[in-house]
Amino acid sequence: MRTATEARPRRLLAASLVAAISAICLVAIAAGRPRRQVELPQPGVPVLTLMTYNVNYGMAGDLDTLLAIRDSQAELVVLQETTPEWEHFMRLFLGNEYPHMVFEHTRHWAPGGMAVLSRGPLRADAPVDSPVGWFFGWRVEADTPLGKVQVLDVHLRPALSEPSSLTKGFFSTRRDRVREIDAYLASLKPGIPTFVVGDFNEGDGGAALRRALDRGMDNALPAFRPDATTWRWPVGPLTARTRLDHILYEPARHHCLEAKVLHHGRSDHLPVVASFRMR
Repeated sequence: MRTATEARPRRLLAASLVAAISAICLVAIAAGRPRRQVELPQPGVPVLTLMTYNVNYGMAGDLDTLLAIRDSQAELVVLQETTPEWEHFMRLFLGNEYPHMVFEHTRHWAPGGMAVLSRGPLRADAPVDSPVGWFFGWRVEADTPLGKVQVLDVHLRPALSEPSSLTKGFFSTRRDRVREIDAYLASLKPGIPTFVVGDFNEGDGGAALRRALDRGMDNALPAFRPDATTWRWPVGPLTARTRLDHILYEPARHHCLEAKVLHHGRSDHLPVVASFRMR
């Protein structure tokens, strides 16, 4: 067993690496300019507002997080890191706003649970296990203002999760995330309008994210908020920040009106919200 003194250098290395990775990602993020302007919904035209949010498995019942979900006014809320305790508080606090909820609690990893909250009926598949032993992926169908859609909820392997070497792990885990997204994308049903959302644990240039984009999808947030970050973590007196959470959609089927980050809640992640109408 390591003593606190022996473990300290590793914690400092981890903190330094997180800060360095965050700085690199922020340079890439800040370099972009918005490609799209926010559009107001047209009267009488149905709109779907969708949220993705990693709520942090260790903060079940946090009021600020529950309020962030409720106040978003999203019709469809896709969550990561839910737990049985989170389910209890969400059903109690959000049941009126979201009469339809499905939860899947992981059997292997405490942070691996998922949930989808909706104003319309939901139909959930069995989860797809990670081919590399991390968090599962989950396909859920929902009745929305735009009709039936399928949502793929993902929580890919974290970059800093290689026990043998933090530096090696940051690069080697990219292959694992590609294997995961390939397995999860294979669960999608053809012919149904699709969203792929969640905590990808990588930025806009990530290999797993590109796998989904190569299927003709687009990433909502960077088009409107190229400088937005969705994850923060204190590193000494500083805070590491980058963009790990994404909402992908099919531009051939849906037109994105707006995408933004809500600066609410106390999770290390921030909620991402995007609104869509039919093409």
